[in-house]
Amino acid sequence: MSPVAALLASCYPTTDSGGCYQPGQYCPESDHGKTGVAEDGTQIICQNNNGWRWVQVSGTTPSASPFSSAAPATGGGGTAGLQDALLLGLGVAALLAGAGNLAYRRRLTRNR
Repeated sequence: MSPVAALLASCYPTTDSGGCYQPGQYCPESDHGKTGVAEDGTQIICQNNNGWRWVQVSGTTPSASPFSSAAPATGGGGTAGLQDALLLGLGVAALLAGAGNLAYRRRLTRNR
């Protein structure tokens, strides 16, 4: 497997040649007790199981996508609705003031 494919698969740790470890493969002494992720997204751990091997962590299944499927937590909402209503009210008030001003000036110019 190429290093690019390994990166896209988001597996770690990787072999010396840049490939992904799979459950059942022997793990090097430097990885004893470490956890990682196989190429298919399965969580693996290096355990002494008839020799030090990468073993699938019980209760995990491969991920279909390397991307999160849930939206991130938000800050609890905003005040955009209140701001929109306030701006609408100010706009209507400005239009009424302008129309009132025009009507008043028109009335003043007629009475001359």
